[in-house]
Amino acid sequence: MSKQAWPRRSGACTNIDPELRAALVSIYEEVMWLARRPNVSPSRARGWYTHIMADSVKLRLRNFTGRVSQQAVVTQGVDLRLEHYMRIQTTLTALVDRHRTAESPNAEEFIRTVIDYERVHIVTAKENYDAMRARGDYLKAGIILVPWADIPSKRRLELWRKMLRGRVANAAAYAEVSVE
Repeated sequence: MSKQAWPRRSGACTNIDPELRAALVSIYEEVMWLARRPNVSPSRARGWYTHIMADSVKLRLRNFTGRVSQQAVVTQGVDLRLEHYMRIQTTLTALVDRHRTAESPNAEEFIRTVIDYERVHIVTAKENYDAMRARGDYLKAGIILVPWADIPSKRRLELWRKMLRGRVANAAAYAEVSVE
């Protein structure tokens, strides 16, 4: 398996597992039901996916890009995050708002968006916050990304165990054979 960044998976969602599709349709319907409730903002409705239901589908969707921040590589003992660099929360909030306002539900668009945006880099907790403040602009946030292959094997193993194993769908593609 290649250790390159996971490819963008856009377009029609024809190759998606039927059980996963059903789960995502159900989540979308729940999000939109919440969005139509009085006093529920699109952001809060979107939170049903990002903060509650994503855990139930992440091991089939969330993919590591093979990129780690330089700070996450060289700094031991700091809190690390799987950072959705494509701004999944902002994007899904806008989608929910648009679908609610136009009264035009579109589960397929939701599924395509989730599939495309469930991609993560490994960064420090501070960098995650800095990226949010910089609206995803890594240059402005001062985040420098390092390719997985350029990270010393001992640190790759540590990062894999702490950040990838059991947390992303493509963890096996980044597993180390052995580190001595």
